[in-house]
Amino acid sequence: DLQTLAKHVHVETSGVVYETKSGKASTTQLAKFFFPQGGGQAIGAEYDPTLRILHLKSAVSLDWLGAGPAENKLHVETNDLVYKELEQKIYLSPWSKMQRQTLNIQAQSSVVTLDDGRLHQIDSVAAVGTDNRDNRQVEYAAANMTALFDDDGALKEIIGDKDARLSSAQTGAKTVVTGDHAD
Repeated sequence: DLQTLAKHVHVETSGVVYETKSGKASTTQLAKFFFPQGGGQAIGAEYDPTLRILHLKSAVSLDWLGAGPAENKLHVETNDLVYKELEQKIYLSPWSKMQRQTLNIQAQSSVVTLDDGRLHQIDSVAAVGTDNRDNRQVEYAAANMTALFDDDGALKEIIGDKDARLSSAQTGAKTVVTGDHAD
């Protein structure tokens, strides 16, 4: 039925290899994908219906719309993405870039956690970020960074652990904070 179908990832591609015994489908071609909260594309994809794992193999670019307004979309780029549907986790490696409006986060590997299909949390290793808006420029970094989102997909909080650094500059003032933990 259409309601059930609308809850799943839909992939469009060419050059598909389908394994009849396992039900696995894969391609080395450009794959465009759509899901209820967004969509994107990658070069090379594989889906294992038994394990319910989608693997996007290179040049991954996706937009996560969430429940909020379209201008709040989260744009994600990585070289390798593994979506484990049963865990509700998305693994990004060996690097990841994320952008929402003026907020940018770059990291080595990242894990995106969903809660009932909604963006809940992003955990990143060796992360650096910026948020430049109005007359305020914020830079931050940490060995481990966690971004928490509300039910509409809006960023609530960023937490840095190990070698945390925050720099905030606006006209006439600059604040720099370093420590083992920053919230």
